[in-house]
Amino acid sequence: MMNQLKNFNFISSNELTVVKTSFINFTYEIRDEQYAYALISDPDKFIGTLNNTWTFEKDSSWDGKFTKILIKNITAENVGFFTFEENSKNLLLEMNNGFKAELVKTSYLMGMKSDYVWRNASFGDILTLKESTWSGKKPIKIILNAPLSKSPTEMELMLLYGVAYSLTNRFRYIKLPLGLY
Repeated sequence: MMNQLKNFNFISSNELTVVKTSFINFTYEIRDEQYAYALISDPDKFIGTLNNTWTFEKDSSWDGKFTKILIKNITAENVGFFTFEENSKNLLLEMNNGFKAELVKTSYLMGMKSDYVWRNASFGDILTLKESTWSGKKPIKIILNAPLSKSPTEMELMLLYGVAYSLTNRFRYIKLPLGLY
């Protein structure tokens, strides 16, 4: 499936869709009307794009009221981490290069859908994840609030982890490789 992905840097639309590609397995593509740019796969324990893949693992040395998830790149180098409180739906991203952003749950519809926004002090609202109410085939629409050229380099990671996090919160039976378990 990786060879079917297009380079994330060539996205020309500001609107992407998450599409479930398998009826049985929890495998999702992030795509526009023509191409797939990213893949999230439960069976393969994979989250990535054509040029980047990440793994996530719970930091067992971390002790506190927050959960800390380490982010490792394709060479297994620790490049940052996510933290969140057990009873909070907000997620904080901190990269080793100093970049910080927060995934904020912005709206609720009686437990049937939620919308999320990635925010940063310098960039403002970077991208929005809008869950559909009834569609399991296309569960999330992604709106890029700025062109890729004016977005942080961490956009791919934020988009993928945000989508996987949203899917996991919405469909409790999905165990995507987010480092939560």
